[in-house]
Parts: sequence; C-alpha cells; structure tokens
Amino acid sequence: DNDQPPKLCTWRTEYNQITLKCTECANSNLYASDDCILDICQLLDNGKTIGNYSCPPGPQVCNYTTITKNVTIGSYDWATLDNANPDGVAPSTPACQDKAYYIPLGWEVAPNDATSKSVAESKNWETACLVVEDGNTFATNTTKVDGYTGSCPVHSCVVQPVKTCYHPNFCGTKLLLRRPRVPQCQNGIIETGEQCDDGNGIDTDGC
Repeated sequence: DNDQPPKLCTWRTEYNQITLKCTECANSNLYASDDCILDICQLLDNGKTIGNYSCPPGPQVCNYTTITKNVTIGSYDWATLDNANPDGVAPSTPACQDKAYYIPLGWEVAPNDATSKSVAESKNWETACLVVEDGNTFATNTTKVDGYTGSCPVHSCVVQPVKTCYHPNFCGTKLLLRRPRVPQCQNGIIETGEQCDDGNGIDTDGC
C-alpha cells in the first residue's frame, strides 16, 4: 500500500549492520539515525546493498568566523556573531544565520542587561532583533522605522550545539557579542595572549 509510511526493516538479518552504518552517519555527518535506517531499508528493497549507501552530507557542527565590523560603545567593542554591519539596513525578508559559529577569541556573548539593550537599540545591525546570553532578545533601531511591523521572539532564541558555539534559533535575529576595549586578566574571557581565563586569580587551579 503506497499510502503507508515507510517502516524500519528490523526483520532483516543485516539490521545490526544497518544500525552500525547509521551510527557512523550520525556521528560524522549529524544525519538522523531513523532517517538513515529508512534510506537503507528502501535501498535494500530495491536490490542494492549496504555498501551502496553513502552518508548524506550533514551540517558542520561549528565554524570559525572573524569579526571585522564592530562599534565601540562605552568600555566595550560590540558586534554580532555573523559579522553584521552595525549601521547596515535589515533585509526586507528576515535573514537566517546559515551556520553555527564559535565565539572568536577575545569576545563573549553579551549579557542580558540595560547596556546591551541600549547598544541593540542604538544601531540597525542588519536585523530587527539581537539575542543575548540567556536567549532573550532586544529590538534594534530597525524596529523604530515608520511602518515597521513585527516583534522579537522572547526566549529560547539561541542554540548552543557545543561549548562556545552558537546559532540563533530564529530568522531575523543575530547574536550580540562584546569584548573589553582593554584586555583584562581574570574577567572570564580568553583574550589575545591568554591560554585560559577562568575568572579568578588562583594559581593552583590549573588555569
């Protein structure tokens, strides 16, 4: 019956081999195991073998980026994780960050405080909303333009697949970053010349 959804072929004698192959795809390419198993089951139904199956290309977990566009406000430089122009106009259709990125050396995700809110509101940032550390958002200057309609999501707006790696969870949002204008020891931010910075001055804790 063509109307029936595909099923996992657990009855096949080579099912353990299928799951091993799909575990490999999940680990290397982040391809969902159930989808992989369904793919191979259908491949076998068509007279092919597991050896004919190649793991589909998956997203790279995290990518490196360089910040070249920032603005200095107060004692910090401010930027977005995807290197948006602080004065850039937001596109008519909300743009989506296509990859997850590591936080560049010397930068940190901006906290949810009044200063971050003020920085967000002061520039256009090529978007309507900026995400801060706890996943909340602040509206940018873009939202003050006459005729603007819409609102910013209010929580769970950032995905962190691995430590120090981030990806906004909604299109039309960007992650706000900051770095001290003068590098500081014991501020919890790994900056140029530091191998680690755990936020304290204890010499015997391995950092």
